[in-house]
Amino acid sequence: MSKLYAATTAAALSLILSGCASTDSALRGPSTPNTPAAPSTDYQASGNEPGWRLAISDNQIHYIGDYGETDIRQAIDNKREQAGRTSYDTARLSIVIDHKICSDSMVERQYQDSVSVTADGKTVTGCGGAVIAPTSLNGTSWQIEHISGAAVLPDIPTHIAFADGRISGTAGCNRLMGSFTQSADNLAFGSVASTRMACPPAQMEQEHSLIAALEQVRRWDFSTDGRLLLRGDAGELVRLRQTF
Repeated sequence: MSKLYAATTAAALSLILSGCASTDSALRGPSTPNTPAAPSTDYQASGNEPGWRLAISDNQIHYIGDYGETDIRQAIDNKREQAGRTSYDTARLSIVIDHKICSDSMVERQYQDSVSVTADGKTVTGCGGAVIAPTSLNGTSWQIEHISGAAVLPDIPTHIAFADGRISGTAGCNRLMGSFTQSADNLAFGSVASTRMACPPAQMEQEHSLIAALEQVRRWDFSTDGRLLLRGDAGELVRLRQTF
């Protein structure tokens, strides 16, 4: 009788755990580790020395300052729009967004807005809004983040550099080299050659995927967070982050 009871109890417990796992999976949604995360729709700004970040949504301002030691969330209750300027005032935050180009010397990047934040009486300045895309890829360097929708292998160096009509780089195994032509938003790569070193299968597969993707590239543009997007006729092929 005890054996039958134990078997019945184990079966019931297994059924309950199975149901919990299914419910938990449904709450989390499907697992899509290779799909790039959707960009935030919040207004973003940041600055350096001391490091700070700002996010403004439809109804809340979230400020993190002093390298993370200050964390303030305030509801939006006073927003003003003026010619070339947007400002917000709350009990602890005063924010002024001047819609003029801002250069971040730390990362050598330009943004659409110059931003000033006063938090509990302490004022910091920085840049915000969309990244202003460079007009040419010549002289720029990039770290590869996604190839054909798949995230690159972790802890494997990947990069592409553009210089004088030539590219050089690696997808984690061999050195890659080739040519490129760019005009306005059009971009095309010539035949991409590589050295012939043997690497683990996953790295070789990633390298082959990059070469195949580059051969299909037709256009280039930028995401609002400054990622370089290399596109083909069917959409995004390679996503990269600038490393200068």
